[in-house]
Amino acid sequence: MAFIRRLPEGKTKVVLIEPVTPVAEPAFKPQPRPLPKYSADVFRPAPEAPEDATELEKLTYPRGLLGHTVQYMVDTAGLPDRWMALAGSLSVLGKALDRKVMGPSENSVVLFILLLAESGAGKNHILNCIKTILKACGLLKTFVGTGIASTQSVEQVLEGMTGGESLPSVLVEIDEYGSFLNRISSKTQSGNVSEIPAILCSLWGHSPNAEWRGTIKMHKKMVDVFGPAFSIFGASTETVFYKAIKAKQIAGGFVSRHLVINAGRGVERRVEPKYSWASCPRWLSEALAEVAGKPAPADNRTTVDGARVLWDFLRIGWEANAKEHWYDYEYEIRRKPSGEERDVWIRVPEYALRLATIVAVFRGSFVVDLIDLKWAIAVSANSATKIIHGLREHGSEDLETVELIRLIRQKLQQKGALTKGAVWKICENKTNDHRKIWAAITHLVTLGEAEQIERSEVGRPTEGKWRWHDQFKE
Repeated sequence: MAFIRRLPEGKTKVVLIEPVTPVAEPAFKPQPRPLPKYSADVFRPAPEAPEDATELEKLTYPRGLLGHTVQYMVDTAGLPDRWMALAGSLSVLGKALDRKVMGPSENSVVLFILLLAESGAGKNHILNCIKTILKACGLLKTFVGTGIASTQSVEQVLEGMTGGESLPSVLVEIDEYGSFLNRISSKTQSGNVSEIPAILCSLWGHSPNAEWRGTIKMHKKMVDVFGPAFSIFGASTETVFYKAIKAKQIAGGFVSRHLVINAGRGVERRVEPKYSWASCPRWLSEALAEVAGKPAPADNRTTVDGARVLWDFLRIGWEANAKEHWYDYEYEIRRKPSGEERDVWIRVPEYALRLATIVAVFRGSFVVDLIDLKWAIAVSANSATKIIHGLREHGSEDLETVELIRLIRQKLQQKGALTKGAVWKICENKTNDHRKIWAAITHLVTLGEAEQIERSEVGRPTEGKWRWHDQFKE
């Protein structure tokens, strides 16, 4: 930069000024929390699948301490089933890590696991084993009993009941899950019950390092809950569960937030357990407790003292090949054509990442590798496949209606308005049942997404017109 300085007698002089670069204060960068150092004998080789095992059977032999936990549940069962043991092991080990661990995409490890099995297959044994491991990890109080009565009950547990201690980490057992869905889906229920799926969906996707607040109500003291981890372990028979599912629960994403493990009839011949479920091997209990660590503080935000980190999440990273594989897989799922199948599959990549994070931590790794990820994708994809099959086999609401809703919604968004004739033309290749078309339109009107602006009159059935509601326009 330069300026002209005037001198006596009318002379001038050009003066150059060097620009002064401000010296920025060095950014404060606290030292990251050192990674845990585990005892030498914590991680023993997990049981391996027999050579003649099918690809599906091999999925029940995960690596690390997860594999040992599955084996503990199998060895202590009179009706040993590896799929049921896998369901219980994932549920309890995910609970042992939540609010303390973040995966490669800053994902949580919160799981909604649903075990489908016929009556008498041995589900109670899995619940007993879950409680045993929670006790070993000092987390038994996170198991808060059975059922969800209302949205208020969810909020009260997380925030603290009438001034009591809040429980930001919760594992809820819901037996007869199909009956639970029937109850909350009933048209006679109040909003406190019918809105349960909405609050569960919100909690499933909540970031582990973000605060959460419940419903604002008069005279209610608002409480911040940091990193809530609301997990579910449900059990049901296959037929009752799928007959209870409604189209709105598929399209709204409630169904896709569940990891469904179908054990079918279980095993038929009872065996003598190798030891009692109440006597989990000491080395395994100690190893699980050591890896899980102490419970996270109620306020689980990163805490620093000067340059020293007092508390932080254990942040799991990527192995390079695994990261690329996951992004490719997610792209493959997201580009599926719109429809009920995409609604079921859309969260499979996220579920796979949560499962892979659990496996990585409990085998002593601080990165998700390709083996972890491929196993987790296979388990999550098997869940989606089972859901699609179950809906087609047992669903009480025809999935054609879900597809019709989607088609009409899409066209209304594009066109702004549709006549009855246009709606019929859109749907003619999807169904021959006009009742389903009316049901789809009625569904959109009920949700407030569409409104009828011209009504059909007697003798003039081709008339009638609907438009996309203004509040949903972008």
